Amino acid sequence: MIIVGTAGHIDHGKTTLTRALTGIDTDRLKEEKQRGISIELGFAPLDLPDGRRVGLVDVPGHERFVHHMIAGASGIDIVLMIIAADEGVMPQTREHLAICELLGVARGLVVVTKADLVEEDWLELVQEDLRDQLSDTFLRDAPILTFGAGWEDRRDAFREELLRTLAELAPDAPRPGGDRPLLLPIARVFSSKGFGTVVTGTVVSGSLAVGDALEVLPDRLPVKVRTLEVHNARAERSEVGTRTALNLADGDMARISRGMVLARPGAVEPTRRIVMRLKAVPNLSEPAKTRFSALFHVGTTYVEAEVRLLDRDRLGPGEEALAALHTRQPVVILPGMHAVIRGFSEVADFGKTLGGGPILLPVIPRARPENIVALGRLSSEDGAERVTAAALLAGPRGIRRRALSAWVDLDPAPLAVAAERAVDGEDLVLLPGTGGGSSAAAEDVLLHREHERSLLERVSARIGVYHGANPRRPAMPREELRSQVHGIEDPRVFHALCDLWVATKDLAGDDRALRLPEFQLRLDDRFLGLTGSVEAQLAAAGVTPPTLGELRAAFPGADLEDALAHLVKEGRLVRVTGDLIFHADAVEGVRSKVVRHLETEGTITTQQFKEITGLTRKYLIPLAEHFDATRLTVRTSDSARRLRKA
Repeated sequence: MIIVGTAGHIDHGKTTLTRALTGIDTDRLKEEKQRGISIELGFAPLDLPDGRRVGLVDVPGHERFVHHMIAGASGIDIVLMIIAADEGVMPQTREHLAICELLGVARGLVVVTKADLVEEDWLELVQEDLRDQLSDTFLRDAPILTFGAGWEDRRDAFREELLRTLAELAPDAPRPGGDRPLLLPIARVFSSKGFGTVVTGTVVSGSLAVGDALEVLPDRLPVKVRTLEVHNARAERSEVGTRTALNLADGDMARISRGMVLARPGAVEPTRRIVMRLKAVPNLSEPAKTRFSALFHVGTTYVEAEVRLLDRDRLGPGEEALAALHTRQPVVILPGMHAVIRGFSEVADFGKTLGGGPILLPVIPRARPENIVALGRLSSEDGAERVTAAALLAGPRGIRRRALSAWVDLDPAPLAVAAERAVDGEDLVLLPGTGGGSSAAAEDVLLHREHERSLLERVSARIGVYHGANPRRPAMPREELRSQVHGIEDPRVFHALCDLWVATKDLAGDDRALRLPEFQLRLDDRFLGLTGSVEAQLAAAGVTPPTLGELRAAFPGADLEDALAHLVKEGRLVRVTGDLIFHADAVEGVRSKVVRHLETEGTITTQQFKEITGLTRKYLIPLAEHFDATRLTVRTSDSARRLRKA
């Protein structure tokens, strides 16, 4: 599907031309008929000579409805710039042209309408003037056609010429973004008798089909596609760039409005913080300051926003800047979408448009010099450089692999290749995150190496503090460490980082506790005497040791826990539960008896365990579970135990 949009000043004949081309009157509202102007967007199908289908979008020309015009112009492939011969270029002509350029439209043609109302020599002057006025725009070399509503005998020839020109301008390659997350900005909502809620819009990215479960953002309203139509014809599927009407099951019409967006559940997160590349219009009357308020237009929505320039103090006519926007309400965007910024007061002979450009990020990073550089690299031709820049801007939390498309303007296949290249080049660290969804790999986290090193510094500093406060404890428990290090909420990511640091010898320890590699226990004679006494008492107790509470009573003082931890680390004691600590020789004695029994009998019941050890359940059950936990034994279906196979 090729999307062609009209543009131009009010009453220059956009709707008349659309009707002449398609036979469809896109002014369907009673108010439009009464006032003789377009208020809402109009749509009509058109077929090119080569069989390709065109979706023609007729936009309002009145300054009051520019937000509708922007909604219609978003995502068009070709613009039909309509200019009346009797008036020439007017304020909304200039503003609509600027908007199309800001929205990334690069193809178009000019139609001079009302040519039947002026003399031939005047028409030639108008065309010469247009060439001059369009010389510094993307329409500088565009074809210029002439049309008169009263030219009945020439209408067919004009239509053929226009369709032929559109076919030459139309892109041959499929529209990009077909494999990216689904985004369909809603342009219209209405109720159809016998069907219920119907919404219309153009698929900006991705695709959808009958039966798909979707959600309406930003309210996360779940809906299901009951049926869909493409230009009044039933269809099973709709692709990127296609004008689509959807009949929604479970959709409460009262809760759905223009400006909302259809997406797949959980695929896109609404945001109120955006970074974009902002280009000022050439007609800007005075430079924009570092901070200002404006209206942010993207897709079919527009909201108030606070704009802050990131890499310059002022933005003059035609200049570009990186800009951070904080919107008053959440919006739904993907990197690569184009947006328009409009002010609240009119620029003389132009309109209220201040600028616009492509969206770069759904977050606002800190305005540090390295982040400004990274923002610039989001537009790099090298995909790996884009992914690396996004990971740097994401901070210490990193980016989940399935969320990459919300940060980088690439289709999934090249995006996956770019991510692998960035990891292979050691710019990024790939860490397993929380499993979930259809693919646990989608939850893997990409962390920039700079953030990984920064986190290591913070973790090392925290462990150093622990060592200082606990000089006789061999290591800091991982869970205690995790509770004190902010920025790593995902436990699996935290433990994956710890494993990485142990493997690279940046830290020492195991899956329970960590220490600095250079840390040495400070054991004085008094402490060594305490550990000797504790060990002697537990050795004497054998398989019936005192509880932790009883040990505390026997050895009052804060050093007991340190002594126990030291003896456990040395392998002289075994902590079976939080309350029961056995001497290692006692545990080994019980273990030997259990193994001998299992090698002869194959299994052991709780009663047999009791008979061969003479233990009560107070000690028997914790030891049996300890042997399970240390992978010596495994439970059978009848609650007995057998040796675990290697």
